[in-house]
Amino acid sequence: MHQARLFRGRGYGELVIYSNNELVHHTGFAPRYWRFPFLGKDDIQIASAWTSPAHRDKGLAEFATEKIIASARRPGRRFWYCVEDDNITSIRIAEKLGFSIVGVGTWVVPMGLELLSYYAILDSAQTATCRRAEKHMRVVVNA
Repeated sequence: MHQARLFRGRGYGELVIYSNNELVHHTGFAPRYWRFPFLGKDDIQIASAWTSPAHRDKGLAEFATEKIIASARRPGRRFWYCVEDDNITSIRIAEKLGFSIVGVGTWVVPMGLELLSYYAILDSAQTATCRRAEKHMRVVVNA
């Protein structure tokens, strides 16, 4: 990914948790790139997370996010977390970890080309005019 210059830096990866050789959780993280243009030059986005149904409600996503933040924290760096409005579990994790809502966002697909799509934070006027089939997401930041 770094060689292809997909991301602006090398600060990307995934924290994985196994139990008895079975993948039970993963949380990805990435620096600023074209799909999340509102991130600062040194910021990190906590990306997609997944937990095996048999291992949910055990705090694995919270644990993984805490570990990512602890290992990548440095002065001036902010951590971003985008979550769908109806994903109550992820919203609670973000709140427990001290994230604050900075806006509402949506995917923008220029000329209908998914390859060029990016995530945009909307102001209240845009929210009314830019509704799409996709759900809006909360954009939260942990300064």
